[in-house]
Amino acid sequence: MLWSNLVTPVVLASSPPVLVWDSFATSSECASLLEDDWQSCEVYETVASRLGTLMKAEPHVHEERRRFLLTPQDNIPDHLHVDTNNGKLATFATAILYLTTVDEGAGGHTCLPLADSSDDDPCLAAAQLLGSANIHHALGVVTEEETRAAELLAIAATDCTKGKRGVKVRPVQGKLLLFYGRKSNGEIDHRSWHRGDALLGECNKRTCKGICPMLKEVPLEHLASSRTFTEAV
Repeated sequence: MLWSNLVTPVVLASSPPVLVWDSFATSSECASLLEDDWQSCEVYETVASRLGTLMKAEPHVHEERRRFLLTPQDNIPDHLHVDTNNGKLATFATAILYLTTVDEGAGGHTCLPLADSSDDDPCLAAAQLLGSANIHHALGVVTEEETRAAELLAIAATDCTKGKRGVKVRPVQGKLLLFYGRKSNGEIDHRSWHRGDALLGECNKRTCKGICPMLKEVPLEHLASSRTFTEAV
């Protein structure tokens, strides 16, 4: 039954490609990934392999395991960024598996404010300016021009949270969000800037928002030349 739900995703945007599978993982799989021993359990390997099959890009040893557990009390705002994994050339796509459900109105959405934005969008121009300065995180700005660009992106993100532009996805247990951070030629897609919205209100759960972000990396053997890299992407 699980695999029958993975045949056709919901397409939320085409630039960059943003896809959602509502039932990617079972509730028991999500529960296992919330446990303290999540890194050593077989479930992570199972879901990572499932993702690799969907993407035709099997997991490998250079892809790091990540899991984050957040509550409103310890929630750190997730500032706008592109997923280049601290500038790693090999990162080409991001998959976020939601381990818990965040109630409507409680925040915690993943927002891509520039998804499907027009070529003449000033906010896209701001993202391109930061990219040309090799800035992949809004906190990395230095000059006044870069600061203004980051502020413009923050306004776009706020509008995205309000549902006025871009794509936003509410965490629902078992759902998988997938988007591509690089174009087919290997260049960073500046429309893939994104953030995680802050959680709102009170929460008595052990974990209000649990996620497993899986950054897909081009295998090292494909980094030997620009041709093999773009072929892999």
